[in-house]
Amino acid sequence: MAFPCRLFTLHDVPLLQADLALMQAMFYAGGAGLDHEVVERLCQPAAEAVLAMSQDTGTLVANLTRAKSQPLGATARGKGVIHPDVMLRVLCHRADHAASKYLKKE
Repeated sequence: MAFPCRLFTLHDVPLLQADLALMQAMFYAGGAGLDHEVVERLCQPAAEAVLAMSQDTGTLVANLTRAKSQPLGATARGKGVIHPDVMLRVLCHRADHAASKYLKKE
């Protein structure tokens, strides 16, 4: 039995970004669907994950290390800010030797 691959590379990011844009457009429906702000708010977790996936491993590790050194709740959440748990999960599923090495070390 073959299982779907749950690893990804940076080459997968454009496809994920396109899928996210299509999903948002479907719910917006050219103005006949949900309000643009509602769609943006509901898609924020997926957009955050895609943003984390778009970062190279070195940047992601540096951002995670910085986030872990701050007191719990100290990081302001907003557009473009990635939650540490999301960064860690992205590193866990990254098909990258550097990510694997970081995870083993930590």
